[in-house]
Amino acid sequence: MSKHDSSRGTPYDNGDTSRDIYSNSRSSRGSSSHRPPNRKKKGSAKKIVIRVLLVVLALLIVTGVAGALYINYLLGLRKTPDDLESMGIPQLSSSVSTSGSDVSQPPEVKDIMNVLLIGSDTRSQTNRGNSDSMIVFTVDGVHKKIKMTSIMRDIYVSIPGHNDQKINAAYAIGGPELLMDTIEQAFDIRLDYYAIVDFAMFEDVVNKIGGVDIELTEAEANYMNRKNNPDIDQETTVSAGLNHMDGKTALNYSRIRHLTGDDFQRTQRQRNMLRAIMDQSKDLNILELNGLIQEVLPNVTTNLSDSQILSLAMQAGSILKYPVNELRIPADGTWTNTDRKVTGTDALDIDFEANSELMKDFIYEGENPDKASAKSTSVEKTGSQTDASSTKGTSSKTTKKTSKAN
Repeated sequence: MSKHDSSRGTPYDNGDTSRDIYSNSRSSRGSSSHRPPNRKKKGSAKKIVIRVLLVVLALLIVTGVAGALYINYLLGLRKTPDDLESMGIPQLSSSVSTSGSDVSQPPEVKDIMNVLLIGSDTRSQTNRGNSDSMIVFTVDGVHKKIKMTSIMRDIYVSIPGHNDQKINAAYAIGGPELLMDTIEQAFDIRLDYYAIVDFAMFEDVVNKIGGVDIELTEAEANYMNRKNNPDIDQETTVSAGLNHMDGKTALNYSRIRHLTGDDFQRTQRQRNMLRAIMDQSKDLNILELNGLIQEVLPNVTTNLSDSQILSLAMQAGSILKYPVNELRIPADGTWTNTDRKVTGTDALDIDFEANSELMKDFIYEGENPDKASAKSTSVEKTGSQTDASSTKGTSSKTTKKTSKAN
C-alpha cells in the first residue's frame, strides 16, 4: 500500500464510508447549539419590515393628502358671506351687527347651537329680497335633540336702525346679519349662525335619498291633485294618508299656501318635509351621506366655519338620530291681525314677551342662553312643545314689545 493510500485508509476503518465521510458535517447541522447565527437572513427580514412600513407610511400620507384635498373640495362647494354681494343680498357692517355670530367663542356641536335657516323661493322673482321662511334649527348636544322653531314672516316687529316692518323685510334691508339681530332683539335668544337655502334645492335632495314619506290630509291631497294649481308645478296623484313622494311632489307639498291656515300651515308643511328628509337620512351609509353633502353644499350660503361644518358632517350619523321637536312662533292665543297695512297685506301683532319665554324654554330648557358652552343637565326634559294645528288668532288683548332702534 502506498503512502497516499494508507493516509486515505483511515476514514475507512469502520467500513461505513458514507456515514463516516459526512458524520461531522451532519452532526454540526443537526445540533442547534453549534449552529452559527444567520446574520444575512436576519438583515433581510429587517429590510423587508422597513420596506413594508415605508409603503404603509407612504399610503397614509397619500391618503391623508387626498382626504384633505377632498375635504377642501367639499367645503369649497358652499357659498360664504363673501358671496352675498354677488348674490344681490345686502350686508350689514360688522361694526353694527350684534348677532351671536360675532362672539369670540361660538358654541360647539356638543353644546346648544342655533342656526337660522333662511329660505327663499326662486319662483317669486318680484319679491326675492325678503326671506320666504325662517326656521331656527337647533342642534342641542346637551339634551340630544333637534329643535325646529318656525318664525312667521308676517310678524310686525321693530327692525334695529329702521322703521317697524314685517320681520322678513329685515333680510331685504340688511341681509342675514340684520335679520339675526332683529330676531335676537325681539325674542331675546341667541342665534349663532345662518344658512341661506333655496327651497327648490330640496327637490334634488329628496330624490338623492330615494324619496320621503309624508302624511296628507284629505284637503291637502285634493288640493294637490287639482289641475292648473298655482302652488303646484306638475300634475300629481296623491291620496289622503301616508304618501311616498319624489322630490318634485314633496317640494310642491311644502309650497301649498292657499288652503285653510295659509302661512301658518305652510310653515308646518316645511317642517314636515325637513323632518321627513332627516328620517330618511338616518340610515344612509358613508358614501350616501357624502353624496347628500355634495348635493346640499352648493345650494347653501352660510357663515359656519370650515371646522363647524366638518364637525357637523362627522357627527351627522348620530345627530340625525336625535328626536325632533317643533315650535311655531307666534303660538296660538298670542297674536292677532293688525290694522296696519304693510306692502298691501295684513301683518301679525304678537305678544313678544310670551313668545320669547316660549322660545327660550323650548330651545334652552333652563340652560343659560348667554353661555357659548352649555353644561349638561342631570335630568333630560321632554321638550314636547309642538306646533298646534289651529290657525285662528285671539281676540284677547296682546302686548307688543317695541325695542328702540339703534
